[in-house]
Amino acid sequence: MFRQKVILNFDSDKQDLFLRRNGNVLSFDTYFNSLNLFLIKHYTDGKNLIVLIESKGNAKVEIVHETSKEKKVLYSSDSLVRKIEINLEKLGELGIIYPVFSGNFELLSLTYEVDAPSRKISTAVIFTTFNRQEFLIPNLHKLDTCEFVDKVVVVDNAKNVVLPNALSNGKVVLVPNANLGGSGGFTRGLMEAKKLSVSHVFMMDDDITLLPEIVDKALSLISCLKEECKDNWLGFSMLPHSAPTVQFELGSFWSGKRMVINHHNLDVAKKENLFINQVNTKINYSAWWSLIMPSSVIDKQGLPFPFFIKFDDIEYALRRDKEEIILSNGFGVWHEDFTKKYNPYLQYYSLRNSLVANALHVKCPCHKSILRFLAKSINYYLKGHFIEMKLMNIAVNNYLAGPDYFLGLDIEKRNTEIREIAKQKVNKLKGIFVYPLLTICCILKLRFKYNGAKRKYRARIKELTSAEYWENVFNHD
Repeated sequence: MFRQKVILNFDSDKQDLFLRRNGNVLSFDTYFNSLNLFLIKHYTDGKNLIVLIESKGNAKVEIVHETSKEKKVLYSSDSLVRKIEINLEKLGELGIIYPVFSGNFELLSLTYEVDAPSRKISTAVIFTTFNRQEFLIPNLHKLDTCEFVDKVVVVDNAKNVVLPNALSNGKVVLVPNANLGGSGGFTRGLMEAKKLSVSHVFMMDDDITLLPEIVDKALSLISCLKEECKDNWLGFSMLPHSAPTVQFELGSFWSGKRMVINHHNLDVAKKENLFINQVNTKINYSAWWSLIMPSSVIDKQGLPFPFFIKFDDIEYALRRDKEEIILSNGFGVWHEDFTKKYNPYLQYYSLRNSLVANALHVKCPCHKSILRFLAKSINYYLKGHFIEMKLMNIAVNNYLAGPDYFLGLDIEKRNTEIREIAKQKVNKLKGIFVYPLLTICCILKLRFKYNGAKRKYRARIKELTSAEYWENVFNHD
């Protein structure tokens, strides 16, 4: 059975994501608390909805089905009841279902239940963390209350996390790790999760703010997926802390040249935007700030590529065969704004790793990669950001060195080197007159050597993403 428990407690700046008040009228036509009919009709075999209500006092109640084109009352009563049953078979896939209450009463709880057949699942949440205890510890306490979360694997890349006594019940597994970035951290988490023999892994960033009810709702949906959908992934939207009702991203499409962000800057506090957000097909990846995958993906696809940071989640998603990434209203986390995380050294990883991802998965990768590199170089040149140009030139040469470069790489040491380069001051005259020539040289190298490197990466991708490779990395560090 699919179960969604409505959230009644919320912060004032996020209220419109949970409920709407107008005098004594209370409506749940919201991002988190409406029932997304598409999820039920398209991905499960559920046919009937039960709405369970616990309250004090009395009120009129209606159950409403609404799409972008019409609004229909499915049930109406002048007095509150504890249980309302709705048949879903005659309804289309689109739209949301929600209750509306009118009167003076106190709502204690509200739950949607759908009679979708379910299978038993077990889940390990995977955190990769580096000095983010102020986010990590509160999230661990929240996950401790989740019904469907069996284990939480915390890969500590800073080796300084101390778990509170309240979390020493065996549910949280703390794994000290060298600073191998998100790629190494999540890989270590996936390998630990495989040892636990769970059916699903739930990737999470260490600086998110999550809601335990949403975690349980997501895993409840996963347990009820149709047989033909049981290997699908489930992604989450990102809502920035600075604008908590404005969706930054709900999945994206990597074209080889640029990132096309799905439903960017959509204010999901507005009801009309819920219908825009309901069905999402023009994406090919969803970020690892929160993403659920069946653990069988490890045997099928191998482990992440040793990127350190940037593009590990994109490249991994591009390996998918027929598995769909489910994305919709009601599954989201709050995350630190990306603008607050910018550092010039990130351009090294962004370019180097995109060159590899394109080589492995994108049609016409050389053409697209050169255009992207050229556009970024021109942009930084015009802004006088010469250190970014230098780092991107290094990235090109590292990509062209081929798989052997990554196989012999000391990941942690290389990150230290790149961060030191990013701190260097570039002579302005050298930046103006010399760096354009170096960039042109890199473009010529890409033109004539890209495809040769591409063939090598494709021939050795399994070696670079194998358990044997990663075990050697962990043992070395």
